Order: sequence, then C-alpha cells, then structure tokens
Amino acid sequence: MRRTRIETDRLLAEGDVIGAENYMEARRQVFWENNYPIRKLNQAYFAFYGAYSAGPEGGAAGEDPVGPAVQALRAQYDQLADFLNAISWITSFEALLNLLEG
Repeated sequence: MRRTRIETDRLLAEGDVIGAENYMEARRQVFWENNYPIRKLNQAYFAFYGAYSAGPEGGAAGEDPVGPAVQALRAQYDQLADFLNAISWITSFEALLNLLEG
C-alpha cells in the first residue's frame, strides 16, 4: 500500500490525475484478488487510513515528515512541559519547521 501511495503521489505531482486514478484502480484490483477487499481506493482512502504513519519510513501515507520533525523538536527541550508549551502553539507544518530551526 505504501508503494501505491508513493506512485500515486508521483503521478499527481506530475499533474496526471487520470493516470493516478487508473493506477489506484489497478492496484485496488490486485489487493482485492489477494483477499484485501477494498471497495474504493482513492485519495480519501489514504487520508483516512494512514494520515499518520507508525514509523519514520512511512506507512500507507508515504513518508512522514511531521513525526521526525516533532521528535527533533522534542530533543531540543530538557523538560517535557517546555516542549509541550512550545508545540501547543503550532498550527501548521511550516510553523513546526520554523520553531525547529529557530
């Protein structure tokens, strides 16, 4: 599934929406034939199943840039309370990166 997401993202980045949709349908059929009955495979599926991945290498959502950034930010604080106070103001990935660099 991770490879499917990465390839889909690549196709979409190239602007090939039809190609991405066709690819996801072909992959859905492969999953179905291998006893993973997915009724519809689309971007919403990826958003619902795997918005956050369990490991730094990524899950169904592909690579996870947020997790490693949060871990790096946590490493900058000795006290958990200080880290939580700092990160509680974060409302975007860009803001997270700014805090991490700043």
